Amino acid sequence: MKSENEESKVLENIEANEGKSKTNNQESIENKNLSTSMNSSLRVLDYLLILLILAIPVVNIIAILKWSFSKGININKRNFARATLILSIVAVMIITASSLFFKPDGPSGWAAEEVTAALANGFVPGGLTRNYGQGITREEAVNLLVRVYEKARQETVTPADPKLIKDTENEGVLKAAALGIVSVASGQTVEFRPNDPVPRQEMAVFMLRTALAVKPKQDFNKEMQVTFADAQKIQSWAQEGIYFAFNNKIFSSYEERIAPTMTLNREEGIICAQRLYEVVAR
Repeated sequence: MKSENEESKVLENIEANEGKSKTNNQESIENKNLSTSMNSSLRVLDYLLILLILAIPVVNIIAILKWSFSKGININKRNFARATLILSIVAVMIITASSLFFKPDGPSGWAAEEVTAALANGFVPGGLTRNYGQGITREEAVNLLVRVYEKARQETVTPADPKLIKDTENEGVLKAAALGIVSVASGQTVEFRPNDPVPRQEMAVFMLRTALAVKPKQDFNKEMQVTFADAQKIQSWAQEGIYFAFNNKIFSSYEERIAPTMTLNREEGIICAQRLYEVVAR
């Protein structure tokens, strides 16, 4: 009996071992098949299917993430997905950096037509043909206006004596002094402050003086016709200039305000020059 029991146990152990062996073999075969599947080359049809999925919005993002990080994905598909993900991240970073640090150098859309006209008329010095959103300086502003005068009168202005202005020898500023656009007194040296920004009321005065230099006998409608909500901010010396600019549609108001102390940028200064030319060329 003992021998039979021992034989029975031996047979059971053999069967159990055979079962385990079969299971292990089956798992080994499955793992081998899985490994083969994961490492197999992708067919043309596989690539076409991948590209089709990537063309679908939202679905493409989900697919890329799944293929990149899920288990059991074909290694070639996974590498392709990860490469695509990396390139996408790099592209987003480049586009973001470009939008922050490399802004378009042309004028704003609303200003483009008049800036283009001013360029065609030769009013804009080379230094003002970029960075249109940058604040315009006093020196740059009067250079624009001198060019308006010279085109309107078809003559070249002779610069004033450089000794009259102590902080610049810029030819355009000296021409503006000769025309009376910039105030100077005979025998005295004045400070022009060429690099200071230009408030609207100061630009208005420069433009009125330019218009009167072009047409000394012309009535340019510089009387007050509208009361602005911020009229108290207009300096007494600038009132005629402000109303001249507004009445002749060089300046416009916003919510009944004229903003006399607001400084101009380059494209606004260029537009002022173009509109002034249209006024004096009538």
